[in-house]
Amino acid sequence: MTPQGRDAIEAAAPQHVETVRHSFFDPLSPDEVDTLGVLFGQLLASLPRDTD
Repeated sequence: MTPQGRDAIEAAAPQHVETVRHSFFDPLSPDEVDTLGVLFGQLLASLPRDTD
C-alpha cells in the first residue's frame, strides 16, 4: 500500500464509521444488536482458523 493510499483510507474512516452506525445499527434495538453479536460470533467461530 502506498502512503497516499493509506492516507486516503484513514481520511475516509471516520465518515465510514458514522455511515455504518447510522445505516445498520441505529435502527436496531439494543436486544437486536445483542442478537446480531451472537449470530456474528457463531459465524466467526465456524470459520477455519489459520494454523500457520
